Amino acid sequence: MKIIKKEDSLKSLYTKEYVNKLLTKSDFRIKYLLKSINFLKNELIVDYGCGDGKLSFLIHNKVKEYYGVDFPEEFIKIAKNKYEIKLNNVKFYCGNIIDFIKKNQNKFDKAFTLDFSEHIYDNDFIKIYTSIKQSLKNNGKLYIHTPNGKYFLERLKKTGIMKQIPVHIAVRNDEGYIKLLKKIGFNKIKIIYIPHYVTILKLFHFLSFIPFIGKYFKARLFIICEK
Repeated sequence: MKIIKKEDSLKSLYTKEYVNKLLTKSDFRIKYLLKSINFLKNELIVDYGCGDGKLSFLIHNKVKEYYGVDFPEEFIKIAKNKYEIKLNNVKFYCGNIIDFIKKNQNKFDKAFTLDFSEHIYDNDFIKIYTSIKQSLKNNGKLYIHTPNGKYFLERLKKTGIMKQIPVHIAVRNDEGYIKLLKKIGFNKIKIIYIPHYVTILKLFHFLSFIPFIGKYFKARLFIICEK
């Protein structure tokens, strides 16, 4: 796979075709994750890499305000038309995450990056997540959902036996995330291992409890960090 080094080149991967494909995905994954999260009516929520804003619809009636941030104009345009014009406590911002956070320091109770972190290299991860940490209030929580680099299918993709999704340029394992997050300054880190969402692959999750080989059958990481 060709390695994309420049930010502009990386952004070029987010074509209209990619956007349209993502729009066809259901909100099942998000609903699954939300089962383990308690929201309060006075909370301010931010969704970095929000895509078309599906999360906003699922939680807008549980929180005070929701903010979605992403750079593809196509995503934000759809999100505004689908949700912002209909929901009075939902706002979307099209642009750079770090620029948004410069104007929103220590503001949010919860920050989400769902299926986002695997799209950025380590150097950018440190820059962006350091900034995300600054956007959280004290004791605020960050939620990361991402593929697990140790999962057997991801290992096959890494060796070239299977084809990797082009925008998945940095699929990390649990240890990699812990190292980066601690470097940023997160010390309270919890990792939940989630089965694959494809039914036939989900059946293999029971193997994740077997010593030595179990690590290869933990498909997804749900990481919770507290500032």
